[in-house]
Amino acid sequence: AIARTQLGIPDGVSVVGWVGRLHCSMKGTDDFLRVVALLPDRFWGLVVGSGPDLDALKRLAVSLGIDRRVVFTGLLENPAIANRAMDVFCLTSHWEPFGLVVAEAMACAVPVVGFPCTGGVNELLTPETGCVLPDRNLPAIARAIVEAVEHPDLWHLHRERAISQLKERHNWEQNTAHLALAYQQLFRFT
Repeated sequence: AIARTQLGIPDGVSVVGWVGRLHCSMKGTDDFLRVVALLPDRFWGLVVGSGPDLDALKRLAVSLGIDRRVVFTGLLENPAIANRAMDVFCLTSHWEPFGLVVAEAMACAVPVVGFPCTGGVNELLTPETGCVLPDRNLPAIARAIVEAVEHPDLWHLHRERAISQLKERHNWEQNTAHLALAYQQLFRFT
């Protein structure tokens, strides 16, 4: 509740969040707003980030009639506050190199619903750790978001698997050890 208050989100609403660079052709932020427009009015959208498409996205929110229930935060000094405010994280990227924002949402036990996209994020977001739609179907992802909020018990196993995967394969200690080993092997051959 404190996170939502700090972000200007009222009590009693469900929050679907998006985090990243506001660049529609790569990140699909415009599709995120179109999804919010398909959701019942009790759902608010949270857009965290900055980028070249901010003004166009604000205009799109107005034209879709959702500007009163979408919060654009800009860059946050502590982005974890956004994850604490979310009921669901929505991935709309067309391409995502790794998906750190997805990992952060998963680490905070936020259900992740997303479109299929190319890039490393496919290692994180799988049918076992979240909900990956078969295509970029806006009404289908809106239904998945509503289901995640209305049936959190169905998401318990997804959350457990996501957190387990992060601990096993995507932790700083393991990544540092792999990097150190790669450097040792590299310098051994020079």
